[in-house]
Amino acid sequence: MKLLNNIILKFNCMMDNIGYKYIIIFCISISAIISIYYSGISLWADELFSTVETNSSMSLLSVVKEASLADSWPPLYYILLHYIQLLFGDSEFVLRLPSIILNLISIVFVYLLTNQIYSKKEALLSCILFSFSPFILSYSIEVRGYSLFLCLAILSFYLIIKIINNNLNTKYIYTYFSIALLCTLTHYFGLMLVILQIIFLFDNTKNLKKHYLLIAFFIILISIYPFIHLNSLYFKKQIFEHNAIFASNILNREFFITSELISVLFLDKIYVIGKYLLYTSFIFLIFNLKYKSNQFILYFILLPIIIVNLFAYKFMSFLHARYFIFVLPLIYIMISHFMNKILQKYYYIILLCILIFLSCNIQSIEISKISIQDRDNVIFLKEKLIKDSNTVILHSKLYHIEYYLKKYNINDYAMAFFDLSEKEIELLLDNNKTIYILYPFDIQQKDINKNSHKFKIVKIYNKICKIEKTDINI
Repeated sequence: MKLLNNIILKFNCMMDNIGYKYIIIFCISISAIISIYYSGISLWADELFSTVETNSSMSLLSVVKEASLADSWPPLYYILLHYIQLLFGDSEFVLRLPSIILNLISIVFVYLLTNQIYSKKEALLSCILFSFSPFILSYSIEVRGYSLFLCLAILSFYLIIKIINNNLNTKYIYTYFSIALLCTLTHYFGLMLVILQIIFLFDNTKNLKKHYLLIAFFIILISIYPFIHLNSLYFKKQIFEHNAIFASNILNREFFITSELISVLFLDKIYVIGKYLLYTSFIFLIFNLKYKSNQFILYFILLPIIIVNLFAYKFMSFLHARYFIFVLPLIYIMISHFMNKILQKYYYIILLCILIFLSCNIQSIEISKISIQDRDNVIFLKEKLIKDSNTVILHSKLYHIEYYLKKYNINDYAMAFFDLSEKEIELLLDNNKTIYILYPFDIQQKDINKNSHKFKIVKIYNKICKIEKTDINI
């Protein structure tokens, strides 16, 4: 027994000294390989919107108007994507590269944040869980701003702790407010996050009041964009007034949104273990609230979810799990701390076992599950429809397929299906043209009802439909 304890002690010392470096490098490498492997999959509806509405031919003002004001996002990511296309082109890989890189940077920030709150031990496991998380990996290849928002959110958490631990060091204060501003310009949840962080700062520091002018200026600054465009913002118009978008029955939602956010915490095979580990970790931290580090983690897990869940009783769209991606690293940190306290000297051994298990099950990580139907439609478009010269491709919303029509030089009608006249449709069919309609979401009722006495819409593949003549004799 003494020999075994000596071996464990030496192993733990080795991990403390050099092992963590190799684990972090390994995690970054694996995450990069998985993201790059999936980077070639077809863009889906929201990604196509991001791409088309930020293309290199547009002006910066047009990008803000056509992308940010027409969507539920502030302009920062769209501006970044615009210049990416301007400098490097618009291939699927190039479009996804910023998200991939930002996700890899986030792994380093997760390590730094966890090490700052707890210790190197917790930092290693949180990095492993973060790197192998199918939820995070899914959004690491999205041509959307989730990776940017996640990276900035983690960095803002880290800077908050540095400010508290370094007695309001001016360097960290100005760096934090710069990052916080970028965070609010990336996602509207960033506004909520930053306001909560400032409240937390006031509660945990004594001399913050002397910076009241800076804080007042900052609050005015982060309010300018949403305030100026409040009446035209999609964020207000669609989310505050139209709760059908992303709507779900709140009675069927768990409070933590765990069925979506961590359903694949440790891969689907042991989802139940991961779920109960989360709840056990949560209870553990509740009973240890006397420690500031535990208060910090719970504060930024609980409050955003409580606020949005309460608000979601009226506007259910806020319950969409992907908006809570910034909470996931904090959940991993919470679990890592709980496991370290329970396992103690065996922690590193279990950590390596988890790393080996996840590495052996890389093939089980299917990160393209999100919006797979929309991706399938475009794959069908690329692989089948473009080969037939007698094919006419229509659409319910032009921007969803314009990118691929241009990329593959497809001759189609540059209009939505319901803009075509009855005579135009009939003429195409008489000329032996096969007419398909690509629906990014569900088939529209106005399309189904259109000219129903002469034409019928037949679903042939997922959300791709075919127009046929109605048999008059029937």
